[in-house]
Amino acid sequence: MIRGKYILYCLCPFLTATFITLNVLLQRSCPYCPLFLSREVQPGSRTKLVLVLTYLRSGSTLTGDLLQQSPGSFYMYEPLRSHNSHIFLDGQICQTFTMNCSKYETEKIIGVLDDVFQCRLQKHKMKVLVPRKHSLAIMSVVPFCKSRPGFDTCMTKIQTLCHRSSSVILKTIRVSMALLPSLLEKFPDLRVIHLLRDPRGILDSRRRGGFLRNTGIEQSARSLCDLLRINIEYSKILQRQFPDRITTVLYEDLAESPLELSHKLYRHLHLEYSDNFEEWVFNHTSAGTPNNSYYGTIRSNSSQTSQSWRKRLKFEDVKAIEKTCAGVIELIGFRNVTDKEDLQNTTRTLRIRDRKT
Repeated sequence: MIRGKYILYCLCPFLTATFITLNVLLQRSCPYCPLFLSREVQPGSRTKLVLVLTYLRSGSTLTGDLLQQSPGSFYMYEPLRSHNSHIFLDGQICQTFTMNCSKYETEKIIGVLDDVFQCRLQKHKMKVLVPRKHSLAIMSVVPFCKSRPGFDTCMTKIQTLCHRSSSVILKTIRVSMALLPSLLEKFPDLRVIHLLRDPRGILDSRRRGGFLRNTGIEQSARSLCDLLRINIEYSKILQRQFPDRITTVLYEDLAESPLELSHKLYRHLHLEYSDNFEEWVFNHTSAGTPNNSYYGTIRSNSSQTSQSWRKRLKFEDVKAIEKTCAGVIELIGFRNVTDKEDLQNTTRTLRIRDRKT
């Protein structure tokens, strides 16, 4: 009996090390597998919270996909999607493409974001979970939900997965910077990524997607740039109030230097890397599998994609946008074009050295 206890005692360190090694390997290869999920984040622990605040057709799907590659992350794609083409300012709800606004109790919207960050998902039913295909975490639960019919059972599983995640990442195009102070005060570990893109590129992408049929490019430019101006100015206020928690990122930077910027983002947000992180970045930005569909995120060359509006937009439309967006384009870090040749010659940079955001 004593000999058996001695052998077991000697084996304990080996068995413990083996279990830890297997757990680490499983976490890296399958961050949502049951063994990894046994490591629940306890109340009071420092779960990383990330909010990507951005605009329709600004490269946000690629950015969200990049962030959710971090093992153990729980990614929520557009939890306010049910509000369709609206954006929420302080005490107002506005139509995205016209900026026609009316009064609205925006505390309700803050409440939704609050609930998501605290993984209180059941009360919102499926509104915050659609479309699920954009979230690796939620998609990992689909087989379980199909094998055990019942909405509540499925939601409980998803909510548990959220609670056990090391980071909760949320992406939205439907809130303004003015709604963030209360969230930043409540969640000391919340970091905000303000994702910007050259408005000319945004508007070209919206036009191709059929979003400008009812408004035209000038009115759409006015609505977009008014919102950009408001958010950029408010972002400066928040950066002073909450140092090192509001970061401005340009889609063009991600497209042109994807690996460098990806590493900077991960370091800033304190996210863990997956083993195939650099391979994923390469395949989705530089020279991976060509897939240039409108809503896809895999690009044969993301740098060319970010500049493609210069070949598609008419010179007259570009000048109309620049007139309407006077000052905003420069704030983001770009200059106006001088003539048709300047527009279409993509070897000429439109960047200005000192970005004012």
